[in-house]
Amino acid sequence: MSKIQVKFDPTLEQTDIVMKLNDSSVDEMGDEYEKNISGVQQTSVYGIMAPLIAINNIVIGYNDVILFELDSTGVLPTCSMIVNDKYGLISMLDMPGVDNVLRVQILPKFDGKYKKINLTFFITDININNNLIKLAGIYKLPLLYQSQIKSFGEINTYTLFETIAHETKLGFASNIESNDGDKRFVYCPYISYETLMENEIKHSGVDTQVLDYWVDLWNNLTLADIYERYNAIDPFSDMVSWVSNQFPKITENFVDTPIEIVSELSNHPSQGMNEFYIVDLKKKNSPGEQLLRGTDKVYSIYHDKDKTYVDNIVQDGDVQYDIFTKYEYLGEVYGEFDYMLANKKRSDFLQKIKTNECVEVTLGAPSLSLLRGNRVNLKYFINDSSTQWQLDKLKEDGKIQDPQSNDILLEEGERNNVGNFILDKAVSGQYLIVGCKYKYIDNQWKFVLNLSRSSKNKINFFV
Repeated sequence: MSKIQVKFDPTLEQTDIVMKLNDSSVDEMGDEYEKNISGVQQTSVYGIMAPLIAINNIVIGYNDVILFELDSTGVLPTCSMIVNDKYGLISMLDMPGVDNVLRVQILPKFDGKYKKINLTFFITDININNNLIKLAGIYKLPLLYQSQIKSFGEINTYTLFETIAHETKLGFASNIESNDGDKRFVYCPYISYETLMENEIKHSGVDTQVLDYWVDLWNNLTLADIYERYNAIDPFSDMVSWVSNQFPKITENFVDTPIEIVSELSNHPSQGMNEFYIVDLKKKNSPGEQLLRGTDKVYSIYHDKDKTYVDNIVQDGDVQYDIFTKYEYLGEVYGEFDYMLANKKRSDFLQKIKTNECVEVTLGAPSLSLLRGNRVNLKYFINDSSTQWQLDKLKEDGKIQDPQSNDILLEEGERNNVGNFILDKAVSGQYLIVGCKYKYIDNQWKFVLNLSRSSKNKINFFV
């Protein structure tokens, strides 16, 4: 199995946030008009074009959201925001506590394809300055934080995490199946399941597996073989997404008919109206500018039971077992399972994902299809300076403002002739999504993806 799949759905009780606007409502353009109703359900403004936020059941209007960020880069989701409390309804929250909660919902643009994001957070920090309120929150799930005394008996990592998901009412997602190769006795000595998972993941994995875990934005506990996802090349059939047929404009009477496309991010001007258009790309660790050889490691360990040495490679470079490969002896192990090797292998490999060939890509709209643990194609173009005069002339004529922005006024056929855009083969390729952030600033979305790839997964997958 390769792609991460949901094994079972969460059983958490959740409700919708409803906007209360007395006897008037707000249309999709922001103008008030009479509707003679008292409750307004989520709309393409509240929940799609802007996040739907409630603090202690007080709903924040989208025009009062100055800054919002939903972060899925760690084990648990976190959020932060700055809102304008112009009516003074939440200024009494001078101290965070378990009774103060923050709810966030983000809706898909169309029904039947994706589930909405629906999360609740403990308010962990709050700062009030006149009507401006700055808040931070961490994922709320009391059953995850409560101390437990429980013996799981002899159990493997997959079944352990599956059991914790059931008991905490989370869903469960994975790209592996149950395997007794890392079976061991697990006891929870009056610690939380959050701490237990952190401790036990260090002893997980068999053969070349490197397991990682996180709670996703849909309340699923995810256990993934990140080694497999990082080194895989996914076929296009595993990388399809449903997207809006009109981006980014949504109007009151607009009925969206989604279309299915390959998850391919690009900054080419011809893709300027596409949901996967790149508005910004930041290179980290200079992807593609050098071959990262010499970073392979082989860990050798002696199993006293079998009277044999076992070598385990953590690969990152272009050449397997080249002359720069580093060997390290970890000592002797007497038990059934190699805890020492598993922990060392996992920590080293996760560090490589963060420091190998990484980019941070910003899109101009949130996508509920680009998930952590999935893979995406990236086509990044550079503009040949010899054709800059063409762009300057088009700017003078008012046909184009910025070749790297969404604001391109040319017809579809004309766009491909603007400038000499050359595919940057050093950056382009297939990447693993290792984290994402939904940002809402100045009434505009920014969807930030942290991408990482093996030095082997370069542009040749386009051929």
